[in-house]
Amino acid sequence: VLRENLSSLHRMLLLDQDQTILKERFIDACALRFGFVPQLEELRFGEKDPIILTKRIGQLLKNRTMDELLDVISGMELADHIAGVVAAFKQKGYRVGIVSHSYTLVANYVKQQIGADFVLAHQLEFFEGRATGEVNLPHYFFGSPDSLCGHAFCKTNALQYACDQHRVLPRNCIAVGDHRDDLCMVAHAGKGVAFCTRDPLLEKIAGKNIRQRDFRPLLDLA
Repeated sequence: VLRENLSSLHRMLLLDQDQTILKERFIDACALRFGFVPQLEELRFGEKDPIILTKRIGQLLKNRTMDELLDVISGMELADHIAGVVAAFKQKGYRVGIVSHSYTLVANYVKQQIGADFVLAHQLEFFEGRATGEVNLPHYFFGSPDSLCGHAFCKTNALQYACDQHRVLPRNCIAVGDHRDDLCMVAHAGKGVAFCTRDPLLEKIAGKNIRQRDFRPLLDLA
């Protein structure tokens, strides 16, 4: 009971990265820059297992340097007013995190740009400054007996991990996303937000829909 009383004092905002904080997807920008658009499209069409897909997409970045990848992300646009909205939430006592199936190298750069507190993302491995093509999927994306959703690999598991780490109840968490990958996380947060989604199911289950790439309407939930 004491743990619940303490947790109820804390609140959290969890943000998807690609096509939510960022106006586009990082891996799509890499595909255009480095010339692997057909290979990426083929993987997305043919590979339905999200774990295998994540690992195989990482192989497309093999031998790319950290500097090359940071150059790509530094040229990508952020959603309008994201940094100001994050600052406003933090002033109200929220912990703000990024939950992404992209890479920690990229998510940490975005974290610095918007002033978020932490990131939960995959680890693209590097050796002597170049990507090996290997991707380490952190434990917090994988299910446990205590999983809210029961999925073996899901952002909801990351939401639960973040809540445990920061002493926040899921009901005191706002989750924002645009993609089918975000659907479960949005559904299990206390307040779920669909941001410029093209997914009718996500739009249906979200408590709030934001249809322009501007984060200011999110302040209504703070």
